[in-house]
Amino acid sequence: MGLHTFNVDERALTAGLVETESNGGAISAGLGAQIFFLTIGARGRMGFFEAWQIGRVGGELGFRIPIGFVEPRFDLGAGYAALGNFNGVVAENVDIRGFYARAGAGVDFFPVNVLSIGGHASFDFMGLTRPGLDPTQIQAIANDPDSGDVSEAERQALALEGSGYGASFAIQGTIGLHFP
Repeated sequence: MGLHTFNVDERALTAGLVETESNGGAISAGLGAQIFFLTIGARGRMGFFEAWQIGRVGGELGFRIPIGFVEPRFDLGAGYAALGNFNGVVAENVDIRGFYARAGAGVDFFPVNVLSIGGHASFDFMGLTRPGLDPTQIQAIANDPDSGDVSEAERQALALEGSGYGASFAIQGTIGLHFP
């Protein structure tokens, strides 16, 4: 996960107080319907990283190619993304959220008619913003021992709205239940 993959000024988004790159795990759950080769539904994803978590929820449109007990699939999704569970006082004062757009591909194997087991790879593009903080919020972060020394430049960055464009790449194993 890179919160500033397409934006070189990472301090505008996080003011240098939150890591902007990390590796970690993710879980995902979706619910939808399949009409012939087309699937439509909703999906929620949660990514777990050392300094924060990112949640995404949105709609999904997919295309499946049934070839016996094997089904290659392709999907597109978009929706809302938000970072949370930062360490320390930063969690109470910094709010980073925005949108995501995702493209993915995978393959499912059907050992029985209602159960699929497979793999999926996806790429997410995100546009995230952080509202500017008021002086009391900035002072709370500066007084927090976990934040370290907050420089004047970081204080000024926190007072202004920040934005960034990032990306993530995920490879996941999948298990699906399919009802006729």
